[in-house]
Amino acid sequence: MTQPIGDYIVREACAVVPSATLVEAARLMRDRRVGALPVLEEGEVVGIVTDRDLVVKALAAAKPQETTRVREVMTANPDCLREDDPVSKAIDLMSRRQVHRIPIVDRDWRLVGVLSVYDLLARLDPSWEVYEAARALATTRAQMPLAGATSA
Repeated sequence: MTQPIGDYIVREACAVVPSATLVEAARLMRDRRVGALPVLEEGEVVGIVTDRDLVVKALAAAKPQETTRVREVMTANPDCLREDDPVSKAIDLMSRRQVHRIPIVDRDWRLVGVLSVYDLLARLDPSWEVYEAARALATTRAQMPLAGATSA
C-alpha cells in the first residue's frame, strides 16, 4: 500500500504536556473519546500516554492521580511516522511493535495527527464491517467486569 499516511489520519489530534496530571490526561481522553494522547514539549512529540498506561502504570501501582505527572507513565520517544510515509509502513510498525496508535509528524517533527488501527480498518474495508466488529470488540472488552468486582 503506497498511499500516504496523511490520507488516513485524524488531524484534530489533542495532546498533553509532560507536566499534566493523570487526571487531566484521563479527562481529556474521556472528553475527546480517544485512547491515547501524544505528549508534546515545545511542539515536538516526546512521548505518548495511553489509557492502558493510566491503568497499568498508575492505577494498578496506586500512584496518586491528582499529583502524578504524565511524564511518569508515558512511553517516551515513541515511534512516529511522517504524513508522507506509505501506509504500509504504519501497518508494519503497528504489527511489529504491537501498538494501536502512532503519532504522525511533519518534516520538522511537529504533530499533525494520530493514526489508529481503527482509522486503517475503516479505510481498508469500505463496508465498515471489519471496523464495526473491531469497535464492538473493543467496547465489549472495556465493559468486562474487573477482577474482584461484584455486580449488583
